[in-house]
Amino acid sequence: MIEMSKTCPRVRHCRYLKTPVGTTWGPRKISDLEMILIIEGIFHYIDENGIVIANPGDIVTIEPDKEHLFVCKKGSPDGIHICAHFDLLDMNGQSCLINQLDCVLKRCVTAENFDYIRMLFEQAAQTFATYSKFHADIVNTTVRLIWLQVIQKCSSRLLDGMSHNLQKMVDYVRANITKPINRQDIANHIGYTPEHINYLFKKELGITPSRFINRERVICAFNLLCEKDVSIKQAAMQSGFSSNYYFCRVFKNIFGHSPGKIKKYLRRDIKHFYGKYQ
Repeated sequence: MIEMSKTCPRVRHCRYLKTPVGTTWGPRKISDLEMILIIEGIFHYIDENGIVIANPGDIVTIEPDKEHLFVCKKGSPDGIHICAHFDLLDMNGQSCLINQLDCVLKRCVTAENFDYIRMLFEQAAQTFATYSKFHADIVNTTVRLIWLQVIQKCSSRLLDGMSHNLQKMVDYVRANITKPINRQDIANHIGYTPEHINYLFKKELGITPSRFINRERVICAFNLLCEKDVSIKQAAMQSGFSSNYYFCRVFKNIFGHSPGKIKKYLRRDIKHFYGKYQ
């Protein structure tokens, strides 16, 4: 099985559509995955499993080779939606089949932060229509952010929040992010063994404490790089990295781009594109 969180969309097409009431797509089958954000109107998605009613703020996911109808419901306002068609790749760039994934896709989920998700969809559609140097990378990265939100909704993992003890650990890491902390420091602070710290992070967040610390550091550095006068070296030092080389390697591993590329090519639009990480 392939972990859904380790898959990457390769976008074929992304666009914004205004849809008159009664417009129908299908019956049809598509050869790729499609995610559709409903902005206005009410839509019906119909397949062999029955009807799903999609309202504004919902994301419909349509699997490849599944016969279906997608309809802007009569009696509702005209529809507006944004769709993204994409192939799904594993971390080695190989195509994934839906039945290889480690959980079942839901046909429709509701976006928890509609404004943020809408911004991502709109950014993907707008960038897809351009020929800028990195437009494909930006579109694929943006759609992956949406995809991760969707699969989180499909995951069987408990999503109601962290346990009290894990929240204390997360708060400790964030309060000391500029210091050379590690798993042992967290263990000393909480009063658990390092092995149990590792177990809790893997169980609740799906990552190791070291991975979490590095992720928090590069998110801190990312926000610093949004500022005009902060150099890459300064961002590394101010986010707790003692080695500029290691910082660049971790940053690229987590964000998919080097800090140099981010600062050089994306600084003007990066706050609008990603939003500041909190």
